[in-house]
Amino acid sequence: MEPNHTNISPTSLEKRLGNEKFQPGDGWVDNLTKALQATTLTDTPVVPEDSSYDMISLDTPDDALQLFLHKASEFEQLMAWMAKGSNCPTGDKHYAEKRAKVDKAGFTTQRSIFLTMQNIAEELNQATGAFELSNRRPDVLDLCMAPGGYLAYALKKYLLMLANAVTLGREKGGYAIHVPYDRRDSRVQVSFRDVTLLGYELGMANVPEAIEAARVHPDNDELLCPWPFAAPTNYHLVLCDGQVLRTHGRAEYRESCESTRLMCSQMAIALQRVHIGGTIIALMHRAYQWNVFALLAGFAKFSDLQLFKPTCAHRESSSFYLVAKNLRPDSAEAKGMVEKLRRAWMACTFPELGMSTAVFDSSKDAVNQAVAEFGDTLLEMAKPIWEIQTEALRAATWMQAEQVADEAQDKAQGQGDHDLLGEIE
Repeated sequence: MEPNHTNISPTSLEKRLGNEKFQPGDGWVDNLTKALQATTLTDTPVVPEDSSYDMISLDTPDDALQLFLHKASEFEQLMAWMAKGSNCPTGDKHYAEKRAKVDKAGFTTQRSIFLTMQNIAEELNQATGAFELSNRRPDVLDLCMAPGGYLAYALKKYLLMLANAVTLGREKGGYAIHVPYDRRDSRVQVSFRDVTLLGYELGMANVPEAIEAARVHPDNDELLCPWPFAAPTNYHLVLCDGQVLRTHGRAEYRESCESTRLMCSQMAIALQRVHIGGTIIALMHRAYQWNVFALLAGFAKFSDLQLFKPTCAHRESSSFYLVAKNLRPDSAEAKGMVEKLRRAWMACTFPELGMSTAVFDSSKDAVNQAVAEFGDTLLEMAKPIWEIQTEALRAATWMQAEQVADEAQDKAQGQGDHDLLGEIE
């Protein structure tokens, strides 16, 4: 979790904040932030009344989507508190300390993370029933498994289950595994692999140019390896909990698109390997970004989709969980999703092929259609997530410390002067 700048453009905000102009320049961020603070810390969002408004003047699909989402007061409030909290000194210090603690985690901290994951799994299951599987001897695939808290929870529920897990090795910056496996527990087989380099599983064999490129690729030793498990071939439950790790040493070509590669790898493999009627649980971030919105909209077409955010951990972050049950991976929609994910993965992994790295169509017509079909559904699904994050930011000790400092400054100067624009991730 670390601050990042928002991608809300002056053009999009001009539409929802009225006639004031916010042209890029030395002072537009300060002016924009003050306008945000003046308009969004209210219960009534300022948005067009007609939800079919034209999006052609918006700079990016993220702008268009976020403009639509501002019709919900829950989203308005979240954006306001994110803007208020980002880049403030106390917040910077808080998240820098958290990053350092995770990056340098010893056994005690790692064990704590492992146990927290099990608590999240329990809360998630109570809310969604995601771990309640019809098969009492299920096969489970865990992508990016370490430290293994979610798998440990499943193993407790299903004593006769079998699990295959792919996870990054410790020598490459991965986490230690805290769940027994292989000889210590024959139910669990682990392959220490980088899930983003399972080339044959991700369709590389169907593109001759990619095969040739892989032979001289910086990661050719892994790209040319087959799927690591002989059996089972499909799974009743697939867990996708991967995150881009700061401790992972990567080739330079990956730095600009690693999050896309990771999302595409996990979701494509999950859809290819899940049983008909099975379940996928996947960690997501930022439901208000176009790629995530489009992914959720796609899943809604071939599964029973739920979104979940725990209250026992990660309340301040933008993270949440996709829970897709009763999946229909054999449907045309699911197969089309796999092709999109594979294509974007290949474009990011082999930039020399000159393919587009876009996962989803971001044209005006595509965005308008997706928002029209799924926008209101996402609003209802995401409101509880945004409420949890907003309340956590409002109550955060570092945020309260910043508010006290602001009040002291206001008293001394007779005005507040916040130039904070960004978001907590």
